[in-house]
Amino acid sequence: MLVYDLKRAFRPQWLWVSVWIMLIIAAVSRLDTITEVVRGSETMEAGWTLNFIQETLTGEQIFFCLPVLCAFPYASSFIDEYQSGMVKFSLTRTKKRKLWLISKASVTALSGGGVLAAGVLAVTIVSCMIFMPLETAAVQTETAADISWTPWLELLMRCFCFGAVGSVTGLWLSSAVNNRYMAWIGPFMAMYLLVILYERYFSQYPVIYPREWLALTMGWPWNGWSACVFMLLLTLLAAWAFYQSADRRLKNV
Repeated sequence: MLVYDLKRAFRPQWLWVSVWIMLIIAAVSRLDTITEVVRGSETMEAGWTLNFIQETLTGEQIFFCLPVLCAFPYASSFIDEYQSGMVKFSLTRTKKRKLWLISKASVTALSGGGVLAAGVLAVTIVSCMIFMPLETAAVQTETAADISWTPWLELLMRCFCFGAVGSVTGLWLSSAVNNRYMAWIGPFMAMYLLVILYERYFSQYPVIYPREWLALTMGWPWNGWSACVFMLLLTLLAAWAFYQSADRRLKNV
């Protein structure tokens, strides 16, 4: 079942959709900055492009699109098969309901994280092609070599983990309420609820603020890698909740 789920989740159209949506949102959210830079004649400082990429991918405009985008590839997979009756044939073929559910949760997490990671790569490539030639570092090899890509790699991993959390959350909520649309809007609702709780009631606990998981404005241990660990733990928690909810539904099949 794992191979079957991987083939369904990583269809090329989802990667292309995620790439184009991320590029469009990134361009629209930073349109003023892009216009100002393109029209300007002065060269930019070394590392400006990487700072631009990080500010864009952690901005408020793109943040609210990520939970929806990560859920599209495979978050509705369980509820689609359950409501269509296809789950009967799948369970007959596998004969191991536990492994089948684990496969669904695992591939959903990989697809959600992979979609966001592909979008991050696309934004990075396009930004480097447009802005890096305008940097002084582009013509100074010794300066360009000093630019660290470590913060970008960390951001890429955080976006992957963020996508995993969002997609598995959608998988769980859709199985809990037996509604395929909840698979897509559920992650957004959950993230927005956390934003409201943080901004209105628990501002002293930034760890519950989803945008903080990407921006890292507070001091996270392990140079920020603890944010990835935290999101992976949330993914496991959502996967466990999905397993319990889906297992109860499959008892009637």
